[in-house]
Amino acid sequence: MPLSLESPGFDADENILGLIHILECACQTGVRKLIFSSSAAIYGSNARLPLSEKEIPAPDSFYGLSKWTGEQYIRLFQKLHGLSYTILRYSNVYGPRQGASGEGGVIYKFAENLIQNKGLTIFGDGTQTRDFISVCDIAAANVAALTHGDNETINISSGSECSLNQLAQLMQSLTHAHAGIRYEDSRPGDIHRSCLSRAKARELLTWQPRTGLTDGLQQTLRYYRSL
Repeated sequence: MPLSLESPGFDADENILGLIHILECACQTGVRKLIFSSSAAIYGSNARLPLSEKEIPAPDSFYGLSKWTGEQYIRLFQKLHGLSYTILRYSNVYGPRQGASGEGGVIYKFAENLIQNKGLTIFGDGTQTRDFISVCDIAAANVAALTHGDNETINISSGSECSLNQLAQLMQSLTHAHAGIRYEDSRPGDIHRSCLSRAKARELLTWQPRTGLTDGLQQTLRYYRSL
């Protein structure tokens, strides 16, 4: 998301124009359904947590705006060309093989630093929350969407808030590290609290998360230790 604030044109090329090319190719080649990876970033700073899909999007970043714009293109392609879709609005995804980008990237950075016995950096005071969801649960939601949730927009989330301070403490405990924490100024576009309702996913996809945060972090840390 910080990259989108620095380079909104690049973000639009990737997330809007890139999607349009995919939609055009899908219609030309007879693709029956598109599953789209959208984001909690479209909701912006909305205090009515946990956020349901009925909330009006109000993104605080160009990344969130480009995802919201992409959703609108998908809906119009369905209306004009009959291309079926399921839009999945992910919360903060984390897991093995993740890099430093994205909201869930804080887990990657914490893991990298803790394994190397380095200190942690938190932008803001650490009370900001995120709704972390394992990539394993994301994969299961995508499989479920192959045959369910046609022409629907659905949150995929843990439904729980975790502050960055809590995350740092948990990861320090799991790694038996005693790294210090340095607090820096909040970054533009950062949302203070984030949590999505998963009720619709349970109803339409018969999906629910299976990986708790502690188990998911342990899996992630094992992966980075093996590199």
